[in-house]
Amino acid sequence: TLTLAITPDEETTQTGAAALVDRLSADGYIVGEPTDLDVCIAARGQCEVAITVSGAGGHAASVPADDNPVVGLRHILTALEGYDAAVGPDSHDLLGDPKLTPTVVAGGDTPNRVPDQCRLTVDRRSVPPETSETFVESLTTHLTAATPDRQAVTVERIDPDTPFPDPFVTDSGATVVDALQAASGGDVRAFGAATEASYFAPTAPTVVFGPGVLADDEGGVAHASREYIRLSDVRTAADAVATSLKTLY
Repeated sequence: TLTLAITPDEETTQTGAAALVDRLSADGYIVGEPTDLDVCIAARGQCEVAITVSGAGGHAASVPADDNPVVGLRHILTALEGYDAAVGPDSHDLLGDPKLTPTVVAGGDTPNRVPDQCRLTVDRRSVPPETSETFVESLTTHLTAATPDRQAVTVERIDPDTPFPDPFVTDSGATVVDALQAASGGDVRAFGAATEASYFAPTAPTVVFGPGVLADDEGGVAHASREYIRLSDVRTAADAVATSLKTLY
């Protein structure tokens, strides 16, 4: 049986793909993504955490720097820079290094008042064997050690409606990999972003494949105002998938 599954929310909550995990049973999965017609057998995981630094709020003229959570954020940022070198997973043969990126800072509401708390949001791109759960536990320990005595830090995973995708790696010798690579002529490599393929990979060999690119020589393409896909690549991808299916079935 061949199943074509289409989901509407891949860029947001991914509830469609998450729901399909319990409804589909397959010998292999081909998940559409802009891979430039390469056959991608691995991807880093992704999760987001909120780091809250708590101190003592009050008038800017009277609160000591050691109590100011905005100042305390300096220690957190320094600790984040050294996290992977200190306790993070080793570089992966296919996926390379994990990535830890501060993305949002929030704290304070008036210029002359020190806030009680300052919040930092961080994006994590993980490699095996790290999961979102083990990352939060390890990061909490690491940041607690770096926080000044007169302040406190908490680390909480920002849980979406569906599980965060964990990193995955499919055996390069899997039948679906061989069939799609032979049909497409593309390279076998890792995908450069997180993907819904992570939901299916634990149950069967899973590859990521499709027309389009995440970036080109001019810069980012995916999610950019200049995002594009060449029609010729769409046709090539369709032919490659059709040929692969004939080989497999």
